[in-house]
Amino acid sequence: MKNRIDVESLNTIGELLIALSNINQSIDDIAIQLELGKDRDDGWRFRAGIAKKKCGKVHRAICDKLAILRQQEKEAIEANRHHHNEYLIDEMKRYFPKAAFLACVHRAKLKAGVKNV
Repeated sequence: MKNRIDVESLNTIGELLIALSNINQSIDDIAIQLELGKDRDDGWRFRAGIAKKKCGKVHRAICDKLAILRQQEKEAIEANRHHHNEYLIDEMKRYFPKAAFLACVHRAKLKAGVKNV
């Protein structure tokens, strides 16, 4: 690993994706060195193996934090969509005749019931 990655300091999906790319490159570099460095001494191979394991732990930490941020992003998008729909319904109530609005509500409930079966 060329530079130490502080996963706790990464706060955006973009930052985490860049760090994930970097750690993947480090893991690949170590794997290549282990493959090509068969003539190296046992101490070097041991240290390289430890470095690869540490990189693997950082990789998992990045993936975990990335999953959490993606879930939070999905939840925020869903909340925004819900608020938008609520505002849209409120506006439709103001402009549609009551009978037309209730007919739309009834049809929407029927369609939702069909999809949930």
